[in-house]
Amino acid sequence: MLPSASIALGLAVFLLSGCTEAVKPTRSDLVGEWSTRHGASLSFKADGTFQAVGLPPSYFLSSIMDDVNRFGGHGIWSLEPLDESVRDYRPWEITLNFQELTPNVPEQVKSFSTQVYLAGSSPLGSPPWQVVSWEHGDMDGGDMLVFSRTP
Repeated sequence: MLPSASIALGLAVFLLSGCTEAVKPTRSDLVGEWSTRHGASLSFKADGTFQAVGLPPSYFLSSIMDDVNRFGGHGIWSLEPLDESVRDYRPWEITLNFQELTPNVPEQVKSFSTQVYLAGSSPLGSPPWQVVSWEHGDMDGGDMLVFSRTP
């Protein structure tokens, strides 16, 4: 092998080996406005609160809210890494603890908790970040709802 080819191969292996680790997001990576192409939005604030608007129930509460078209609300959010055994391209879990839901939400779900995931949009799971949820909670076969940072 030519010396220049060996150097190029060595450099490529070095660079790629450093890229296999998942990038650890910070809370500040999440703070701001996030939206879907369908008009749903999440707003994460630095004080740990959030506001949600236009969420489709099939991704969050389908069995309870069959007659609700879209819902919103507010509450408290947290960001935690998923257990190593379930990590793949969605290693960070965002828990949304809704304290109030609107509009026309059945009384039994005036408050609840759900999870969405912070995932890198690159093949190696690095930024730019996306917030994702799966229809009916089915990560293997459900449709994915993707929130991207709103400029």
